[in-house]
Amino acid sequence: MFKQYPTIRALRCAAIAVVLAVGLERFRQLILHNSTALSAHMRAIKATAATGCIMFVFEVAKQALYPRTSVWTSHTITILFTMLAAAVVTFAVLKTEAEDALHQSETEYRLLFDSNPLPMLVFERKTLKFLAVNEAASRQYGFSSREFLTMTIADIRPEDLPPLSEPISKPIHGLQEATIWRHRKKNGAIIDVEIFGHDLYFHGIEAELIAARDVTERTKAEETVQRLASIVESSEDAIIGKNTEGVISSWNRAAERMYGYTSTEVIGRDMSLLSPSERQAEVQVIMERVQNGLPVKALETQRITKGGSVLDVSVSVSPIKDGTGRITGASTIARDITLRKRAEEQLKLQSAALEVAANSIVITDSHGAILWVNGAFTTMTGYSKEEVLGKNPRLLKSGKQPESFYAVLWSTISSGKVWQGELVNRRKDGSTYTEEMTITPVTRDVSNPANRYFIAIKQDITERKQIEQALRQAEENYRAIFEDAVIGIFQSTPGGRYTNVNPAMAHMLGYESPQELLARFTDISQQVYADPNWEELKRLLREQGMVKNFECAVYRKDGSKVWLSANVRSVSKDGVLVGYEGTNEDITARKTAEERVQFLAYYDALTGLPNRTLFRDRLAKALAGARRQECRVAILFLDLDRFKDINDSLGHSVGDLLLQEVAERLKTWGRVKRTPSPG
Repeated sequence: MFKQYPTIRALRCAAIAVVLAVGLERFRQLILHNSTALSAHMRAIKATAATGCIMFVFEVAKQALYPRTSVWTSHTITILFTMLAAAVVTFAVLKTEAEDALHQSETEYRLLFDSNPLPMLVFERKTLKFLAVNEAASRQYGFSSREFLTMTIADIRPEDLPPLSEPISKPIHGLQEATIWRHRKKNGAIIDVEIFGHDLYFHGIEAELIAARDVTERTKAEETVQRLASIVESSEDAIIGKNTEGVISSWNRAAERMYGYTSTEVIGRDMSLLSPSERQAEVQVIMERVQNGLPVKALETQRITKGGSVLDVSVSVSPIKDGTGRITGASTIARDITLRKRAEEQLKLQSAALEVAANSIVITDSHGAILWVNGAFTTMTGYSKEEVLGKNPRLLKSGKQPESFYAVLWSTISSGKVWQGELVNRRKDGSTYTEEMTITPVTRDVSNPANRYFIAIKQDITERKQIEQALRQAEENYRAIFEDAVIGIFQSTPGGRYTNVNPAMAHMLGYESPQELLARFTDISQQVYADPNWEELKRLLREQGMVKNFECAVYRKDGSKVWLSANVRSVSKDGVLVGYEGTNEDITARKTAEERVQFLAYYDALTGLPNRTLFRDRLAKALAGARRQECRVAILFLDLDRFKDINDSLGHSVGDLLLQEVAERLKTWGRVKRTPSPG
């Protein structure tokens, strides 16, 4: 059978080879389970065809060369050869398929590498030379693929960055962590790129595959976010974030300082925590406005601190939106304006005070242009504020002062000094008036003369000048009366020292001038008054405040006495006695006449002895006393003998002398209770 049918035997051996090939393929699939079923069938078909052909040729050749081989030996050789053939064929098929798969993988890799939207570059780690780049890299950097292949990675690094030797020299295994590098584009622009690297062998060369994503905008955005976060954190204004429900989500340091709460204390709490009870409705209105996408700008309101004090704040609230435009919360910027509000109130008060001030106030710039006037200026000059703003105060000039006057004024205030003085100006209606003016320079910036202003405070003193003129005239009249009066006029201290006297007063006391009198007397109670009348005068003044026609005797410079009639009043200031003032009239002649009349009524004019009237009066009193005391009264009559002969022979003048001598002896002889009287 063997000899008769070699073809059938060859076909049988081929079938055995096919079975072995299929078995080997199944075994490989169990090991390499990621191959597809279609690939397995194709490999089986290829292996079967190849093995069958080999076995057919082998069997034909064996029969031709060894026709008399035993059956068992022939079968053994056939089986062994079949297994060898199947293994060789399978290996050949697998190698071919591996080469095809590698080619396919390279094609797919190239497709993935070239068409990847992310810039990808391959460079040799040893020389840093680019080995491959994709189209996205060319677009990003501006270099063509051919240009890239002539460059190294150092060519796209800015010159100011450190060398690449250190990071490149470090070995990497697998995918390395992303890092941010700076690269240079062909046009010189510097971009930030995020680098992902992976080691690989590129055509047998130790290389590195990097993906370079341009993150310049992201980096700028991150820097912006960081900068904004830094600004928020270091801001002097309180910046508070909250969600759409009004719950606080962020709280900067300024908010801590302003409200007294730490971020831990307030984050997660409702924003109404900061509003006084009477402003709770305001918070709800603000949130409704924000939820509608509308901002709140510079709302001046009040907020309450942790300590319970109320702050005046300016609040601006803006909605926060996500990438889709949906409102996710709100940002509140609050500025403490408590001091500003107080300053504004103070400024309003000061402005109101200046506006209603009785004195005219004018503010000019450094060139003299009027910037502001108050209502009193209009009242005083007749010009309204609108008529004078921007104009120079010279419109009020009356021509009464020379130009040198204004030159001195301007020189004074230009040097930074205050000027005070009086001048005559002209009103809008043409009438003139006298004003008292003080100009004060005010400098906000010493280094910049343009920031100098002049504030003039003016007062209409026309009426005062008229009154002063009248007073001067009255004083001159008074001084004339004072100096020319025939009666003495004086002023003194409570202690008794003259402070002012007129010439008549000085002459009354025997002095040449008032100055001589004032220099001489230090205590008029001891040096002027001849008796204790000064103390009586002061008593009356304390009781009555004024004494009229008080008669007293005073000493003159030569020691003689004169009689004065005084009209004196007390002078007090704030209830305190400060002195006396009054007039003195010399009544010495009158007092002398009165004394003479009194003397002649009771005394003999020639002898000075009591006359009959006084004698009888005293005799009546003596007799009445004697009767009461039961005693006696003696009366002695004396007569001058031959007195008539003396008058007739020597004359009456000698007789008068005789009588006067007798009277003097009787005065010497008579005791206290004796009353000699001529008969």
